[in-house]
Amino acid sequence: MRDDNELKKSEYIRNEINLDQYIIMPNHLHCIIIIQRNITGGQPCLEYNR
Repeated sequence: MRDDNELKKSEYIRNEINLDQYIIMPNHLHCIIIIQRNITGGQPCLEYNR
């Protein structure tokens, strides 16, 4: 049985991220992480201009 508790815990302790889809493979993982901007108390690491 694969354990994804650590991945889910990251979303809980980091307010600026949301996990969308993920799959845990035997030796790696694939995931889509949504990084939210404008979280109170935080600053963006990189400014993105369109």
